[in-house]
Amino acid sequence: MSYEIGGRVVRVRLRNTEFDGAEARAEATTVEEYLAIRGQGDKVLWEAFVDHLLDWTLTYKDEPVPATPEGALMVDSSLGLSLAIGWLNGITRVVEDIPMSKRALETLGLADDPAAVGNGAVDMEVL
Repeated sequence: MSYEIGGRVVRVRLRNTEFDGAEARAEATTVEEYLAIRGQGDKVLWEAFVDHLLDWTLTYKDEPVPATPEGALMVDSSLGLSLAIGWLNGITRVVEDIPMSKRALETLGLADDPAAVGNGAVDMEVL
């Protein structure tokens, strides 16, 4: 018996925030990529997220924002980092509805919100 590696997709849905309805799907990373991203700062995280991005539900003036490096430059920084942090947290987990890290909650302005801390403002699932 064996397990075929690769091909995992992480879906991140923001909810109970000002970004309610924002959703992104991005491919998971290899261990090597994951270790290179961790602790390297927001720029490295954002670039890795965009490199793995498959699609998202973002629009601007009722038009879809392309899930491309060019489209990603249009995204509000708090929204973008919330999606990227949710993706990074989702890479190493296989459960749905994971509580967010303190940093992610602070990015969303929810660090003091017991509902967000207790229920998780990001819903992630591995597809």
